[in-house]
Amino acid sequence: MFFAIVTFMFIRSFMRRSKNNNLPQVNTRARVVSKRANLNNFNKPLTTTNYFVNFEVENKDRVEFNILGSDYGMIAEGDVGMLEYQGTRFLDFKREN
Repeated sequence: MFFAIVTFMFIRSFMRRSKNNNLPQVNTRARVVSKRANLNNFNKPLTTTNYFVNFEVENKDRVEFNILGSDYGMIAEGDVGMLEYQGTRFLDFKREN
């Protein structure tokens, strides 16, 4: 059962990565709408945190990305700047001064 779950997760990750690689990189002006952190406490010694940022892009659509903690700490709600992404993959956000 464990092997089947790990295999499924690997295949799903590979397919998502392949799909993202085939999509164009998008650069658009965006505003940070919200941020959230999801703490996964599997057991005492194993805890992980996933960081998410929700952006509103020029056409008023909203997109959410799972990002690294180092990027999460540098972005604040209300920031406006240039968002770069490819499919579901966050690439960069450069805040305007």
